[in-house]
Amino acid sequence: MTTTPPTHESAGGDGLLFVIAAAVVGVVTAEALFIAFSSWWLMVAVLVFAMIAAVGVAATLVRMMDDKPQAQPEPESEPVTRRAPAPRARVIAH
Repeated sequence: MTTTPPTHESAGGDGLLFVIAAAVVGVVTAEALFIAFSSWWLMVAVLVFAMIAAVGVAATLVRMMDDKPQAQPEPESEPVTRRAPAPRARVIAH
């Protein structure tokens, strides 16, 4: 029986880290613009942008989970028959 050593893959890689970092930088920049030039329409734009960034990060996470390779099923082999060990003599002391 051959066994393959376990592989340690990253949870999402550099792409996921980039998407999360870009979303954080984008939302913080949009909020800074809102503070500098506050108005009702800009507040709506900042909130919509924050929601779009959250949906983008969630979509990236879902795609990452769907693209993860599934474990390959082991090929069927002949059943292994095992023999029970022979009983050993035991010394009982009273």
